[in-house]
Amino acid sequence: MNFLYFSPNFPTYGWKFCRYLKENGSVFFLNPPFSEIKKRLLGDTTRPLLKDPTQMEKIYNERLELYENSADYIIKNPVALESAGEILEIFLS
Repeated sequence: MNFLYFSPNFPTYGWKFCRYLKENGSVFFLNPPFSEIKKRLLGDTTRPLLKDPTQMEKIYNERLELYENSADYIIKNPVALESAGEILEIFLS
């Protein structure tokens, strides 16, 4: 079974969900630089944990190991269209 699942809230699902994804497909970690993540999320009032900008980096660092250990593939500095092409290339090979 192959599927793509994207979740900005991946850690909330925990290791059980991660194991399910790894057993049933491939896990891609799109890993932009922290500065890019911060730029994208600054001012986002829908994420209560990020109301304090100093919390962003702390949360990122806490979750980074989970993301990296969960991934079958890590795409550094992703650019949307290039990343989609890279993912498709992996799936089609």
